[in-house]
Amino acid sequence: MFSKNMNNLSEQKKKVVEPEHYRKSLEDLTELLGIEKDYWNFFLEAVTHSTFCEEKKPTWSCNERLEFLGDSVLDLIISEVLYKKFSEENEGLLSIQRSNLVSTESLAEIARSLNLGEFLLLGKGEENSGGADKNSILADLYESIIAAVFLCKGLKFTSELVLNHFEEKLKNSSIVKKPAKSLLQEFSQKTFKSSPVYIINSIGKNANKNFLAKVSLNGHMVGHGFATTKKEAEMLAAQEALDYIDKYSLEEL
Repeated sequence: MFSKNMNNLSEQKKKVVEPEHYRKSLEDLTELLGIEKDYWNFFLEAVTHSTFCEEKKPTWSCNERLEFLGDSVLDLIISEVLYKKFSEENEGLLSIQRSNLVSTESLAEIARSLNLGEFLLLGKGEENSGGADKNSILADLYESIIAAVFLCKGLKFTSELVLNHFEEKLKNSSIVKKPAKSLLQEFSQKTFKSSPVYIINSIGKNANKNFLAKVSLNGHMVGHGFATTKKEAEMLAAQEALDYIDKYSLEEL
């Protein structure tokens, strides 16, 4: 019995997934990013999806924490570029433009152009269902890799790399002066994955009737408008909401 238990322990030990198993692949990744091969171990977590950890129980963590950091690093880099490029625009319009540039679809497109999916470590189920080509997984992968680059090479190097990846997107980016309702709709969808909610109340009767529109984002009332038509009242409410976004931190939403 003791011998059998020892054999089981030995088999379990053999199944432990060690970092060195992926060294060659990660060295290829660092070469793709223009980074010395000595930094390969920084990218192990970056390419590891949670399903791989759940299934394989490796000796390292998945990329969720790096994804969190990478999101902030990308926002900082892209925000600085937009701040300088569109020096006359307010925060609301800049926020919408940034959301477009770092959207899930946009990041997944960049990840595909770099063939980053080839480096992903996925659980069998996710791998068999085409996880390496899913927008959400590829976007998270790109954010995680950018975080790893930032940790091993610093902000200057990371900025140069990101701006190279975003070169065409930034070249073609422009602030489109759309109606306030359209801008607010785009901002809300990109930021909160939901549409603004408008509430309309009529005041007065017949020829003296006016309309009060209130609009909320993510459950918070952020604008109101008063006019003789519903359409104009909603437009004024949307504009006040954009002014609110321009003035206050989005964390308050």
